[in-house]
Amino acid sequence: MTRRALPPSSGGTGLRGPPTPTPPTLSFGTPRGMERSREARRAPASGWSELASNPPRATARVRSLGNGGGGGSASGSGGAFPSKPALPAFACSEETPHSQYHWTKGRQGRFMEGWYFKVAIDESTCVGRGGKTGSFAFMYSIEDPDCLSPTSGIGAQVMGPQDSYMVQYSRDTRKFWGWTDALGLGCTFRSKAGAPPGESAPATMVGEQAFNDVVERGFQVSSTWHQGHLNLESQGAGGYIKPGVKECAWAYRTERVHGWGNTGSQQATAGWLASLPVFEPHWQILMSYGLSSGWIQWGEDRYEFQNAPSY
Repeated sequence: MTRRALPPSSGGTGLRGPPTPTPPTLSFGTPRGMERSREARRAPASGWSELASNPPRATARVRSLGNGGGGGSASGSGGAFPSKPALPAFACSEETPHSQYHWTKGRQGRFMEGWYFKVAIDESTCVGRGGKTGSFAFMYSIEDPDCLSPTSGIGAQVMGPQDSYMVQYSRDTRKFWGWTDALGLGCTFRSKAGAPPGESAPATMVGEQAFNDVVERGFQVSSTWHQGHLNLESQGAGGYIKPGVKECAWAYRTERVHGWGNTGSQQATAGWLASLPVFEPHWQILMSYGLSSGWIQWGEDRYEFQNAPSY
């Protein structure tokens, strides 16, 4: 498979109902069953806890690592995130069905799943006088999870302003994780030296500082929190796009506005048929409209933003 990423665009979604400024977040995968209710989520194993302050995900399972704590700062240097924006009447924080990671341990045969996120920063949402504007697209893909083989692979691609691009890729998929009951995924490409044994590669969402303490290169993302730090490593990835930068980092919070379906009730994009494996692979919308606040470091350029449209 050729790993070429299309430049981010800002076309329409084709949604009926509340307007959305950009296309939807997509997930490609193989659903293995009907969605589970939030009440059916199992409590995490011992040693895991809820963040007490402003967490990356208010209802996420978070492991206490190092100095892990709240949602962190917008600038990464102590500035607090802005207060929550005023959301429109049709806003719905509920996730769409099938937002979870669809691979199950013991599954036979080849497997691939991918995710696409975008944030668009314009003059009205950039922070500070002379703040930078631009769009960023984040694309993650996993092939043949939990192994190290010629067919396995975990890739993190980022496209920035003026079609600039970078990718970090590895054949080792054993440090990738994904929630099986909600949108949440991440990977540690490289741990920091001196990280505590057994805690060098988080297996679920952690606090912003806890992530920074143990992960040198990697990412974590849920429906409300997105964080990562990558450098250019493309050996093994098929295809080629000239890189625009060699390193990037980011941390931003997202307020969900709308997913897919009628207001107040989220629906699977392909309806209940999406739960049947006969239609695999397929794509679906996870969030068609959100408002994101935080920062992105793209090479030498820093982008800070507040309530930027995202999906």
